[in-house]
Amino acid sequence: MPRIFAGNSAVLIGIVLAAVGLWLSRKFGNPYFDLGALVVIGLLLLGAVFAPTRKNDGPLSGEHIEQNSIGHVLEIVAADSAVGRVGQAGDTTLAPGS
Repeated sequence: MPRIFAGNSAVLIGIVLAAVGLWLSRKFGNPYFDLGALVVIGLLLLGAVFAPTRKNDGPLSGEHIEQNSIGHVLEIVAADSAVGRVGQAGDTTLAPGS
């Protein structure tokens, strides 16, 4: 969810920045305002893509999931009326040295 919020927010801010850059370009007759807005939008989108991944990269880098986290997920799944039965769960890490 944070990744979706960050991405959507970055897009909306980017639209505003593009409009401001275009307006400044036309008002002052200088295309560098539009170019500057483009660079800022690019950096904003890169930040939106990479910032939320820092928190979520643990399982990708070989970090094990805590047992109480697995239990919490199983409780949430078992509480869903569409789920008939919940079995055991664990984590499997496929990383060097694990």
